[in-house]
Amino acid sequence: MIIRKANKKDTLKILHLLNSDANLTCDNQLNYNQYHVKEHVFGKNFITFIWEEDKELLGVIIINLFAVEQKHRRKKIGTKLISFVENYLKNKKYNLIYLYAEEKNKPMKELSLNKKYKKGKTMIFFSKMLK
Repeated sequence: MIIRKANKKDTLKILHLLNSDANLTCDNQLNYNQYHVKEHVFGKNFITFIWEEDKELLGVIIINLFAVEQKHRRKKIGTKLISFVENYLKNKKYNLIYLYAEEKNKPMKELSLNKKYKKGKTMIFFSKMLK
């Protein structure tokens, strides 16, 4: 197992992973495309790390979004990715981090509470495709 920064070669695998579960977007009509992935992986406002085992991408955490392959959930990959990013951000002198989960996403809500995140306000997600 390794955690490493994502690179261009990971784009299609990240795209597949992000579109693999409806809980990863807050709009049932929204699907990620290659532009979204390139923006998140290589954009100046994002840092993206990959969880890899035997050269297979099993999880991704984009500092504002994260996902783990469904068949590899409940193996502590998400917990370890969050811990990794928390330590990374502490070393960069950040002092606050947020996690968001869809209301029905019980595993993510449980993970957040287990990692000692405090439950905040319920929000409504709005999105708009800009063309």
